[in-house]
Amino acid sequence: MQPRRFVIIESREAKEKLLELAPFNATQVTTSSAVIAMFGDLQFVDRADDIDSQSVELGFMPREMKDKMLSTIVPLFDRFTVQDKRESVMVDGGRKIASGISFL
Repeated sequence: MQPRRFVIIESREAKEKLLELAPFNATQVTTSSAVIAMFGDLQFVDRADDIDSQSVELGFMPREMKDKMLSTIVPLFDRFTVQDKRESVMVDGGRKIASGISFL
């Protein structure tokens, strides 16, 4: 499962909104033609069945593995506090998910 989302930001309006999240990167945000921002998804487990079902349908994962993963991961994340989820997503995203911004 991938607890991250990538967003391509090109419009001036969207870049202005991004500046609220990344004020220390103002020069890069305002002068780049596009920004690729990576955000952590604290609710990725809610889509786990859909994601893994696609993997099974495409032949990338056996159904047994999907069932085992979901029976383990979903109950585990359901017990996590919001802070636990944040920490898990940050580790999964490379520790810098909150500042994972690329400039083009």
